[in-house]
Amino acid sequence: MSDGKRAASAGRLCLGIAEAQVTEDLLVEGDLFNALLSDPQGRAAMAQFLTSGGQTPEGERRLGELAGKLAGELAESG
Repeated sequence: MSDGKRAASAGRLCLGIAEAQVTEDLLVEGDLFNALLSDPQGRAAMAQFLTSGGQTPEGERRLGELAGKLAGELAESG
């Protein structure tokens, strides 16, 4: 097998492994998200995040700041 074919084969193998891990990770993320939605505090936190503009371009640019602010507010209320 030539070096080019060996490299292409190795690349395809790596992509397959990466895709398998991505699928598993997305399933775990989905499970965690669903668990969050079933929790009243989780739903309240998500509503507060959305109300604060967390899913807007501006909110995404200041995501760290927004998350810190919301975490502080949730700690004070809970």
